[in-house]
Amino acid sequence: MKIIVAHTGASGAIYCVKFLKWLTIRRNIKVLFTASEEGFKILEDETKVSKSDLKKYVAQIYSNDDLRADISSGTADVNAMVIVPASMNTVAKIANGIADNLITRAASNILKLKRKLIIVAREMPLSTIHLENLTKLSKAGADVMLASPPFYHNPKTIDEMALPVIYYINELLGIENNINFKWHGSAAEKQSATE
Repeated sequence: MKIIVAHTGASGAIYCVKFLKWLTIRRNIKVLFTASEEGFKILEDETKVSKSDLKKYVAQIYSNDDLRADISSGTADVNAMVIVPASMNTVAKIANGIADNLITRAASNILKLKRKLIIVAREMPLSTIHLENLTKLSKAGADVMLASPPFYHNPKTIDEMALPVIYYINELLGIENNINFKWHGSAAEKQSATE
């Protein structure tokens, strides 16, 4: 399986880094990475992961300006693309058919070939324009999820807060998921069931 992972200029770099680290244990997945210029800055600001550090997690890193890259073509044999996090600027461009950089062009190809595109949107509050663009992407075949983790697993760290988002990305990709934070019912429900 060949996956493009992209990071745009939105806060939430932890989701991208946790996902890339998780993918390193999957030997049958080739990860191709790109980020906007601001995306690379946010990765370093929020997680202290530099461009050179990313080489530990991915097979190849592409410049977002490189429209001649192999992944800019629909013939690249890419199975899926995950944009994590996705800025509302990138969402707007993809939703409206603007393919002026590598991220938006690759996403456009994924959509036209009816392959798996996962948009992990990271913005709040959402304007009507944001909602309309996310709806357009959903109607076009993309899987849209918000980077809004639940708290019923009582996370103790920021890493534990990020895990549910990674869990759902994995579920949408249909790849084996050993992240365990599932809801098992409340203690009160379990108590009444045993009485």
